[in-house]
Amino acid sequence: MTIEEIKEKLETIPDKIRTVRERLNGMNLTEDAELALKNIEAEHLLTITSEKDNGKPKFSNEGMRQAELKRRMESDENATKQRQRIREGQRAKREGETEVEFLYNQFKAAQALAKLECALIGGNE
Repeated sequence: MTIEEIKEKLETIPDKIRTVRERLNGMNLTEDAELALKNIEAEHLLTITSEKDNGKPKFSNEGMRQAELKRRMESDENATKQRQRIREGQRAKREGETEVEFLYNQFKAAQALAKLECALIGGNE
């Protein structure tokens, strides 16, 4: 790697890191989907607790209510979409964090090369 290439990396990588971090900070896909999923769950739970059978609660104990909630959440298309959005958001975040780590490692390597070049240049005088 030439001195010019090292200099170019030292000058450009911090901006690349900042850009990726800004993108990560702006990602609220996961938060929105998590809130939507909680709202869907709350709606189902409200329906489940208010359902009656001959004037008595249809799902009389907590275990039955939770089992019914799970069944409804698994069959709810919107809940499935929100879970997918959460997974996609988490994946995108992991990819961004990996990219930042890679760029940071490149920057540290360029710094080390610059120090080595400086030492070699200083030693040749």
